[in-house]
Amino acid sequence: MSSGAIVAVSSVGAARSKRPPAQPRGPLPPFDTPQPPAWLPVHTTLPPNQIIPPNPTLDWPRANWFDVEIPGLPWVEGQSSEHPFMVLTYFLQKYSPEWQDTILYTHALRGYSHFMLSWTNARQDGLSVDQFVALALKVKSWGFFVHVMLAGKDTDPHDQWWDGLKPNVQPVLEALIAARAVDMVSMWETNLWNAPGAPLQSILQGISDICKPAGVRQWVHFGTECVWWGEPNYLPNRTAWWAAQVGILTGILYQGDVNWCAGDRQAHIGDSTNNAAAAPLFADGTFKFCAAEMDGMLIYTVDFSENIGDLHGFQHLCTPGITPVSGFCNGARYPDGSVI
Repeated sequence: MSSGAIVAVSSVGAARSKRPPAQPRGPLPPFDTPQPPAWLPVHTTLPPNQIIPPNPTLDWPRANWFDVEIPGLPWVEGQSSEHPFMVLTYFLQKYSPEWQDTILYTHALRGYSHFMLSWTNARQDGLSVDQFVALALKVKSWGFFVHVMLAGKDTDPHDQWWDGLKPNVQPVLEALIAARAVDMVSMWETNLWNAPGAPLQSILQGISDICKPAGVRQWVHFGTECVWWGEPNYLPNRTAWWAAQVGILTGILYQGDVNWCAGDRQAHIGDSTNNAAAAPLFADGTFKFCAAEMDGMLIYTVDFSENIGDLHGFQHLCTPGITPVSGFCNGARYPDGSVI
């Protein structure tokens, strides 16, 4: 698949003219150090094959779904009480139009190119398809690529084939595409509510059949540490599973365990980016590996900040491997505070 910059159904190029210029921030906190019990090394320099593309680039997400800090942000239901000023982007519909603009303005200041919305959360908040499309168009008007989470374990029927899930997904997806309001899609934690093997493959194929003609990218987002979802009689291993996704998926939005220390995080990422069997499909650019949800639930703990999230995001990019990490969805910036 192509990793081209501003393409597909997006009108981001024109919309970026209303964005404020990205602003550098202060230096990152000190790098993490090896921790017991494993004392795994923490890599803190970008590997030679980590060639960061121009900003924006569609298939190299620069985003923060969870913890951009905005002083004075009103608390909304589901938001962290420990960090009430941290934005969950998929709660955008909960805010007033004025606060929505403040959120989008702040993400633009960070230099982020991608913004995630969730149809599952919007449905729970009472939005119609037309209202959700309007929200996505507002995000695009600020010059962002729009990533939409189409379905999830709390709102959609479990263990379905495509025909069973299609009524919840197809109408909104077709409306978003018709309005040129979406660039990327995925489902929340796909392995936690979908049957592995053929049923899931029918869903991924069904979504692809709608997205691909419009140039909309489909990624896969799994639960913690999961990187494929086959079963013994159908796509029985990681290599077979990813080979079947050629032409269907752009890559994986990887979710890590928030309890991992920095060395553990890089080691687990390396398990995929250095995997001798699966890595070739990533190393040749067929698929992307994005360190997407690595700190999500840490916003509900006291000892966390946007600065720490950005530190982790940069360290993830420093993970050595056959395949470089392609982007972040939990925030990042360079150690000197400049925009990635």
